[in-house]
Amino acid sequence: MLHQTGHAGIEGLLWAKEMLIDLIEHVKKIENRKHVIHIFWDDARRRDVYIRGLKDIGFKVGYYYRWKCLLLTIPKVK
Repeated sequence: MLHQTGHAGIEGLLWAKEMLIDLIEHVKKIENRKHVIHIFWDDARRRDVYIRGLKDIGFKVGYYYRWKCLLLTIPKVK
């Protein structure tokens, strides 16, 4: 936590976003119940980047108990 290496940069963030999109699509196909993905951050800079980068795939700012996080609810497939 709170250790910055600076190696991956934007490429790592874009890769992680693509992996999240793949995970969401996979869960939609195989599961027949509602799921929620929570994403937390270590500092304000990461928070701002995560919010900006993930809002277009449906993540919203919310709370998990008392902690602020990004939330995405994957609805139950009927």
